[in-house]
Amino acid sequence: MLTSENRWLWIMQRGQITARSAQGEPVEAAGICIEIDQRKRQENLLRLDESRLATALWGARAAFWQWHIPTDIRTPSPMWFAMTGYTREHWESQSNPWREHIHPRTGRTSSRPSAVTGPMRLIRSSMNIASERPPVSGSGCSIGGAQSNGPRKTNRR
Repeated sequence: MLTSENRWLWIMQRGQITARSAQGEPVEAAGICIEIDQRKRQENLLRLDESRLATALWGARAAFWQWHIPTDIRTPSPMWFAMTGYTREHWESQSNPWREHIHPRTGRTSSRPSAVTGPMRLIRSSMNIASERPPVSGSGCSIGGAQSNGPRKTNRR
């Protein structure tokens, strides 16, 4: 909505029909109007940050993962699957895919690093994961010949 100061303001309106004519046509409605400007501006900034991160990850051909430590659920990104050659379906069909695919010399004896206790903020780990694809020689690393569609496009307002 355009304010009297000539600036755009996000608002949310909710209402309902409170009276109808004998023919069932609405004749009266009531509702509320809530300012959601700050929330929408923060959502738009978050979307912009997510788009920048996606662009940086895509440009670096970097994969990422998320680990919910209490449940030991680990979720790799689509680029991670592209790097290793596994499909998400294949990976998730296995009982403990991380442990089953880590090279024996770099693998761990427990399901989580010993440092994952207390006020930890950073996890550093280096491992060799068996890939479905032959590695491609590169600058000191082995990455399968992955394809990506590039960064996600977002609508800006």
